[in-house]
Amino acid sequence: MKQRRGVTIAEILVSISLMAMVAAALVLNIRGPRYKAESQGAAEVLAEELRTAQQTAISGRVPVALAIPSANGTQPWARSYYTLRGTVAPKVVRKREFGGDFPHARVFCGYWPLDSAALNDPSQGLTGANPQLGSPSDNFDFSAWGAPVPQDYTLVFMPDGSVRSNGMPMFDGAYHLLVCNDVGYGGASTPAGVAAPLISYFTPSQVASPQTITIAALGGISIDGGVTAVSSGTVALVESQGTPSGPSCPALTVKTSSPVIAAIDALPPVNPDGLPPGVDAACGPDGYLTMVTYAVDNQGGPLYCTWNASGGKFSRLGRLEMDYDAASNKWVSTNQWAPPYNPSPADQYSVSVRVEDDVNHVTVRNFGSTGKVGIVTGGTIVYSSIRGNEQEICAVRPDGTRAQRFRHGPDLEYVWDTDPVLSPDGSKIAFVSDRTGDEEIFVMNSDGTGLINLSNDWSSDYGPLTWSPDSTRVAWTSDRTGCQNIYCCRTDGNGLTAMTGETISDAINPSWSPDGTKVAYELIDYVSTFASQMFVASLSYSGGNVAVSSSLLVSRNTDPNVFWADAEGPATWTSDSQELAWTDTRDFYADPSMNTGLAIYKAKADGTTMNRLTTGALDCQSPAYSPNGNKIAYTRTDWNTWASDLCVMNAGGGGQQVVTSDPDMAVTFWHTWNGMSAPIAWSPNSQDLCFASYATGDGDLYRINQGGGNRLRVTNYTQEDVAGPNTPVFSWSSK
Repeated sequence: MKQRRGVTIAEILVSISLMAMVAAALVLNIRGPRYKAESQGAAEVLAEELRTAQQTAISGRVPVALAIPSANGTQPWARSYYTLRGTVAPKVVRKREFGGDFPHARVFCGYWPLDSAALNDPSQGLTGANPQLGSPSDNFDFSAWGAPVPQDYTLVFMPDGSVRSNGMPMFDGAYHLLVCNDVGYGGASTPAGVAAPLISYFTPSQVASPQTITIAALGGISIDGGVTAVSSGTVALVESQGTPSGPSCPALTVKTSSPVIAAIDALPPVNPDGLPPGVDAACGPDGYLTMVTYAVDNQGGPLYCTWNASGGKFSRLGRLEMDYDAASNKWVSTNQWAPPYNPSPADQYSVSVRVEDDVNHVTVRNFGSTGKVGIVTGGTIVYSSIRGNEQEICAVRPDGTRAQRFRHGPDLEYVWDTDPVLSPDGSKIAFVSDRTGDEEIFVMNSDGTGLINLSNDWSSDYGPLTWSPDSTRVAWTSDRTGCQNIYCCRTDGNGLTAMTGETISDAINPSWSPDGTKVAYELIDYVSTFASQMFVASLSYSGGNVAVSSSLLVSRNTDPNVFWADAEGPATWTSDSQELAWTDTRDFYADPSMNTGLAIYKAKADGTTMNRLTTGALDCQSPAYSPNGNKIAYTRTDWNTWASDLCVMNAGGGGQQVVTSDPDMAVTFWHTWNGMSAPIAWSPNSQDLCFASYATGDGDLYRINQGGGNRLRVTNYTQEDVAGPNTPVFSWSSK
């Protein structure tokens, strides 16, 4: 029987070796494509992160960066990256590692020798300078940006979509990141264009499975296999199976403090003297305020704000992302607030703004010192206008809008309605009309309804008219007793009262004091002085009636050389009713050879003191105190040239300045009972003036700032909008 030979140990070892070689070959055949695909997959993920950063920068209008950690500038590759966001001191908002999905992948930041023939534009060779694109992003300063690790390789996407860096090399007008499974490298010189490098520079000597991500200066992002535009033979392609570890990303930023609201402004700015009490800004019932808030966030932003108001409406609602202003290093948000429909001038609305960051740190601040905004109508101007063969009462806003005509019946073609005056509360208009065949005093509601004849007498009743400050009475001049006297009546037509009782002389041109306790009037003395004098009558009220308790002469002539001194009314009152001013002729009559003109005088209402406020040869007349009592407007006329200017001075007489020095804008005068007068009206906020002029050939009303700016033609009709015969022919109410 033949004996079988056994297997030797050597044969067994050879068999095992052959089997291992076959297994290894099988593993390599299976693992090779997967290994090579790691770098490609990692490149796709990284490119998508770059696109997301770019879109976030555009939509959020704030710089967003993707950074590669560098172990403080000592290593040019990493297996991780992180995202920065913020206009200043950006915070780390996201970080990611190439983990189990891509165990061998890494990203290399550096540059390599170039094949100029492979470049799209050989003139755009290697540089470390940021591109100049002709956009605001050209001024981006990475050092001032305040990145947490400035040595890390960082690509910063700007709100316009372009990209900047901290000196990363670029060629062909683009930055390049090399994603691979392994890399060998060495140090490299600083590229041209980098004056003070923040990062370290390296060049690869060998790479495994490379993919190049190209980030164009304008933001285009693409991936190419291999090392883009590399000079042949300078970078070796190798295979490696090692699992590397790289430098770590900085920790995510944890915000610990809330943003600070630096200011809240309202535009256009309003002079505080013109504001209603208790508010820090105001607008008209049909207007709006532009609200601007400024906030600071020392931990990078972005910031968001929400505007709130107790009434009215903001044009932009909800949570709004704020804009960063690099010049002021503040976050800014602008919104427009409009009041509700048909608000009352007494209405006030609370306004506040809420500012928060993206981790819900919140700050709330009220607007101004009061937290409130109010309503100012800018007022209404009423005037008399010639329309065809009649003269009508009209009304207009100070900006020339909302013009109205008030007519009463079809048979008033030849009726003249003149001397309109709005009541202090804006609810009624008093005026003079000859519609009954003689001049009468009428009152109507400010919408033209509710016409009532107050004087209702066959004699002549005429203006100028003056309202009691509570808007319940109107005073005027009447000759119903044969002499001219001051009368008043309640607006319902009852309570007609004679405020003066002259039987020889004439009392004309009444002016009610703002506190309602006095009426100033001009007395033409036909008994002794044969001149006009200014008197103040003290009033008392009882049971709805008014009575004059006493009258006091305040324009007393103490100069024995002056035998004729006319004090011309109507007088104008200070806001506290303690003083009044008027036009006076005493200096002209004292010595006509001195060619001294008419002057503005003022006196205490109790008659204790009297002072001259203007000097010189030119006629100064028609004074009007501003509502706040700080200024007096008046006219100054040179009758040699017929030039008449609107002027303003301080209430004490100093600080005289010309408001209208344009010869074509001469203020228009009318003849009154005892001389010449030019109507002037102040705006309710004491900032603007209204006057009449024939600058365009037709009589029109103009508005101008007391400093001489912002002149506006308020009325624009082909016939006279400033018709007489008496003055004032228009008034400006705050309602």
